[in-house]
Amino acid sequence: MASGVASVTARVRRPIPGEVNVTHGANADNAYVGRRVVVVAGDGGRCAELLVAPLVDAGAEVHLIGVDAAGAVPGLASRTAVDVAATDQVEAALARVGAVVQHLFHWAATPADSVAFGATARAVRPLMVVGGSIVAVRSDAGAGEVFVHEHASEFETDAIRLVVAGPGAALRAGLA
Repeated sequence: MASGVASVTARVRRPIPGEVNVTHGANADNAYVGRRVVVVAGDGGRCAELLVAPLVDAGAEVHLIGVDAAGAVPGLASRTAVDVAATDQVEAALARVGAVVQHLFHWAATPADSVAFGATARAVRPLMVVGGSIVAVRSDAGAGEVFVHEHASEFETDAIRLVVAGPGAALRAGLA
C-alpha cells in the first residue's frame, strides 16, 4: 500500500458453462446465477444469514450496502458500510455499484430504515433492467409496504416489480 490506496479483492462466482439460469417460477438455488443483486441491509447479522449468504451461494453477484456491510460473508462483489436511513449515503453507494442492477433487496431493521425504502427504490430505478425487482424485506407491515402499494404501478411502466416479502420468502419474491 505504498501509494496510499487500499486494494480490496472480492471473489465472485461466475456461472458454470451449461448451468441453467431460469427466471420465473424458478428454483431460487439456480435462478440467481450470474445476476447482479444489491442488498441494502439495516441488520447485517440476520440478513447475512437469511439473504446474503444464500444469494452468494446461488451464484449471484452480490453488492452489499449496509450498517456493518456483513464483512463475515465471503464472496461478495462489493460491500459498502453506510447508515441505510441516510438516503444520500445509500444513493452514493448505489452509484458506485452502477448499472445494471437486476434485483434489489431492502432489509429494514428499524422504522427509519423502512421509511428510507422509498428513496432507495427511486434511486436504484434508473440502474435497473427490464424485468427486475425491488423487494422490501419486512417481518411486519411498515412504510415499505405502504410505498409498494402506492407506487407499484409507477414502477411497472419500466417493467420493474415492487414487492413486499418476509425474510423467508424474499428470494422467491424477487423472482415471481
